[in-house]
Amino acid sequence: MRERKDRGKRIDNGKWVEGYLFKSWEKVYILWGTTNNIPNMDRVHPETVGQFTGLKDKNGKDVFENDIDSKGFIIEYLINMSGFYLMKGSQGFHLSHSMAVLDGKLKNIEIIGNTTDNPELLKEMLK
Repeated sequence: MRERKDRGKRIDNGKWVEGYLFKSWEKVYILWGTTNNIPNMDRVHPETVGQFTGLKDKNGKDVFENDIDSKGFIIEYLINMSGFYLMKGSQGFHLSHSMAVLDGKLKNIEIIGNTTDNPELLKEMLK
């Protein structure tokens, strides 16, 4: 069973925060701990939220949904396929089947950014 966590960009300062996704009506939060049994959470931009895949890249970096790898693939969760995929246009590969997984690390993938912070990478990769 993989570790369950999410990340999102805080509304107040634009920094990334990791933890557990919590929604209340239209507001989205990441719960990252507790102090004296009171939850610590930050409100995040909903469009920046991405799930942790449970895997690390070849450098030991956690791989999240919406990350971009060095070959121009985007990590996406496809609900109808029930899994994380590397997607480039209409071409896609299931993470656990297309990459050699060694001790929980993806041997052939290197995360170089994400779709939120690095939209220019998407434009460059699609040329």
